[in-house]
Amino acid sequence: MFYDDVPPWLVSLRLKQTNRHFCSGSLISHYFIISVAECVAAIVADHQLPADIMAIVGTENLFIGGGGYDINDVFIHPEFYGHEQRDNSNLALFQARAPILFTAGVHPIALESDCTSDYEELVMLGWGFLAKNGFSWKFGVIRRPLITLQREICALHTSQGITGRQLCTYFTSIATSKCIETPGNAIVGLKSSHLVAISSKTDSCNIRYPATNTRIAAHIGWISKIIRINEPQIVNMTQTSTLVAKTPK
Repeated sequence: MFYDDVPPWLVSLRLKQTNRHFCSGSLISHYFIISVAECVAAIVADHQLPADIMAIVGTENLFIGGGGYDINDVFIHPEFYGHEQRDNSNLALFQARAPILFTAGVHPIALESDCTSDYEELVMLGWGFLAKNGFSWKFGVIRRPLITLQREICALHTSQGITGRQLCTYFTSIATSKCIETPGNAIVGLKSSHLVAISSKTDSCNIRYPATNTRIAAHIGWISKIIRINEPQIVNMTQTSTLVAKTPK
């Protein structure tokens, strides 16, 4: 579960022209990758289009390895307000132009549809800076422990408030800081191995305060609908394409 190797669902979202990584993503079907809407807002502001994006799977090196897939379309949650701390639905689905082939090292993560309990143990998995070596940082796949916090406790530490569509988390190690990761990293349950939430950017490196993230369970309906309507029929692939989520209760 701790994914000593590359998480098989980990995606690097990049701009094709420069190969620049701009956001993390998680593979959830043959065609769809889930991330945060703020990533889309950033590239649109830079006059980029979905066709300018590619998804790289199956590697933890931003310069070599992995398989590349062009992005055909991007679906932003209709209730995204444009500010990662204030919105309830900071989510986006990136649709690949061609089906992503599942292998032993590339396959989707299950989506959590039940609410997580307070103080549940989680881990953040995605792209970020691992360590400082002299004047430069090493960039790669991060694995950082988290716990969930009660909304009442979290609300005391954020001026924006927190809703039921968000998940409040806190780093369990003083050596970690969320601000040196890219947005869109996965927050995964240690016991279930399901995708519990998606991490957004923070405005501060102060690890003494909790962070709010987009809760997957609160958006299962929208995710399922987008995939059901837009995912093409899969033919002659090694595995069938399904939305790997538990049935909501």
